[in-house]
Amino acid sequence: MHLVKRSRWATVAVAALLCAVAATAPAAFGAPPGTGANRGALTFPDDESAHLASWDYWWGAANLVTTSGNRYVLAIAYTQQDGLVSSSYALYPLQGAYRGQGFMSDDGPADWGHTASGDQLVHNMTWDLPGAQQRLRLDTVDATAGNRLIDRWQRTNLAAPTYRLTLDQPHARMFPGGEPIDIQADLHATMADPPLLAGGTGRWFYGVPEDFGLPSRGFQYQQVARVLTGGFTVRWADGRTIAEQVDPARSTLSMTHESNPVEDIPVGLGLAISTQLHARYLQYYNLQWPWELVYADLGNGAQLMFDVQAYHDTPNGLMRQLGVDPNQPTYRVLATLRLPSGVSVPLDRELHVEHLSYRHLDGVSGALLQGVGLQRTLESLVTQAWQYRVSYGGGTLATPDGGHVTVPAFDLGLDPAFSRTEPLADPHGNRLVQRVPFDVSGSYDDCPVHGFAWSEVLVNWYGWEGRDPWFTGGDLPETPAHCGDPVAAPPSGPPGDLDPPATTNGAPDGATDGCEASYDKTRRCRYVAHHAGLVTGSGDLPDGWTVAIDRPGLADLITIHSHGGFESYMCGTIRPGDTVTATAATPGADVSVGDNGLCF
Repeated sequence: MHLVKRSRWATVAVAALLCAVAATAPAAFGAPPGTGANRGALTFPDDESAHLASWDYWWGAANLVTTSGNRYVLAIAYTQQDGLVSSSYALYPLQGAYRGQGFMSDDGPADWGHTASGDQLVHNMTWDLPGAQQRLRLDTVDATAGNRLIDRWQRTNLAAPTYRLTLDQPHARMFPGGEPIDIQADLHATMADPPLLAGGTGRWFYGVPEDFGLPSRGFQYQQVARVLTGGFTVRWADGRTIAEQVDPARSTLSMTHESNPVEDIPVGLGLAISTQLHARYLQYYNLQWPWELVYADLGNGAQLMFDVQAYHDTPNGLMRQLGVDPNQPTYRVLATLRLPSGVSVPLDRELHVEHLSYRHLDGVSGALLQGVGLQRTLESLVTQAWQYRVSYGGGTLATPDGGHVTVPAFDLGLDPAFSRTEPLADPHGNRLVQRVPFDVSGSYDDCPVHGFAWSEVLVNWYGWEGRDPWFTGGDLPETPAHCGDPVAAPPSGPPGDLDPPATTNGAPDGATDGCEASYDKTRRCRYVAHHAGLVTGSGDLPDGWTVAIDRPGLADLITIHSHGGFESYMCGTIRPGDTVTATAATPGADVSVGDNGLCF
């Protein structure tokens, strides 16, 4: 799921909850006849374009190392949802005075750091229509400037996998701060062919709705540039300029296309979410979207995608309590490796995954009320997986076409190219946090790996850290200097409990504890929690109030900063044993912490 417009959060969440109550199974669909080259279950160039009755996402990133030696990450997203279209581009310097800041396109979601001033922008795209074989083209034009083309992603040759990305963004902005800039970019990519086909065939939607025995036309594939050339320029009104040329030997571009028809969203996703619904779910909802999705280019012709899935509340869900037990896991890994030969082979039960560390975020907006002006009303503390180690010991595996292929051993480390505080946030807490760039190290077939990955890291482990079956706190693997250099064997053995039992929850006891701080009354209060609690506050200014949580066993305080307006952090934000200090620092600010009798 790729959140390019806040309205999609609202649409998906509301539709999914409705679907969980009254979902009906869709009829089986057959794939339309192809007009081009078959790649697994997909047909190119047909399946590169948008699909009717489906939500299409083209998302990826370029790892740009320039001839000057500087490095940038260019984030790319283009989305169509039943005709609702947006495009989003962000260029992040990884050195110098602007590190941590973003050069942001005019279009794109405000909670990612864009201006969200896209009403004057018009989006055009190619569609997969019967009998129409055409080159993919995704355009954004400015209707107030003579339909000026401001961004385009296109295939440039039907006979070869060549693509071009152009940006002409005179109304771009720096983030945070909002300083106006002009971004120009022209990148040319020759992609590896065939692409990585998720699941081995390309037909793939996170394992659902297949978990419920329903068919799906959804698909995902990843293209990676074998050659990337071009350059970009960033200009300020005062004459400052960054002008860079790409070093093809050290740069790459990854683009993933995901298509989700109605049987995936809302039906499949709604059914998956329905397995988690229980009496405590709404009080404790912690922005739980169930996957950490990573697409990696290993830099040697191999590509790897993996999806770490977590449905924390499924053991407590009413479905299981009522004796209904669909094939819906609590925890699992889905993975596909594209070999340098071009073969995509599933590694679902073979890939060994480790979470090496987390990062902790506050003020990440809730999904249910986004798009209707209330996105800051429901919030959560977030514990996000931050470093990974993934490995496979080597062997012969089955391919989807019934054959077999030899897969070499590999041991890969994924270390974020961002620091834990990057990209920087504005005073309202806006910034892109779900997409993380990774440097990929380690070894593949006894040779060194120097790769790059882009991701969608959505699982929230806050409150569930002790049940993370993949957390080891271990180290990144060694990267050999040359092929054949000895390195330590990768970790092995089963993960933690992938199917934990339901937790035991008592009935509400009606007891309350907590305190309230108000600028006009008591500006600071403190208490020791005996119950799980929530945080609610209001104020006109960011940092108008703060809550500091001193938790036994944690070296650092957990600090929640207000971002303006009314905000509510759900039950479980405060845990029994916490020492909580609430402070109201600006006129009109007030904050209440504790159990109101509902946090059972």
